[in-house]
Amino acid sequence: HYRSSYCVLLRNPVSRAASAFRWRYWLVCEKGERGKFPHENQVLKRYGTLENLALDLYRGNSVNARAAKAWRQIHHLREDYRHHLRHIVGNIRPDQLFATISQHHVIETLSTQLGLDVPALPTVNETPGRLRRAELSTRAIENLERFLEPEFQTVEWLVINSSLQPEHAEKLLGAHRLDP
Repeated sequence: HYRSSYCVLLRNPVSRAASAFRWRYWLVCEKGERGKFPHENQVLKRYGTLENLALDLYRGNSVNARAAKAWRQIHHLREDYRHHLRHIVGNIRPDQLFATISQHHVIETLSTQLGLDVPALPTVNETPGRLRRAELSTRAIENLERFLEPEFQTVEWLVINSSLQPEHAEKLLGAHRLDP
């Protein structure tokens, strides 16, 4: 809507995918919840880790259709930024983005952009610290960067059209490449 305002919380697409895969694996394979999409359980068990799925995404320079289909059968991988933000990205004016918050700077941004005094936020479903380099090989990261290019474009559009500080944007877009 042309009079609506939006606040968007963003996370690096590769880091989000790693967390989403671990979360769905835990819920579906370890806790025993029923998958949200057909065959989600089988796909999670077949691949076991995001590393294995990421390595299978490409055959040479071409997307592996089987792995891409498997990706779309995992709930939080299928429902990505494009899914959730398709109605606003490219369709709203920059002044309608009243806050764009990087996961790495939540408390600071809530204070500076929204005037909220938040002493701390709990960490939910996440191990402390950054995505560990050892969790994903260089090739897996490169495959994910290629496969998630539309996700990175969505994040970049939001960064360009918001008041996110440049150093926050740089960390947001490159967080998956940081060493622990």
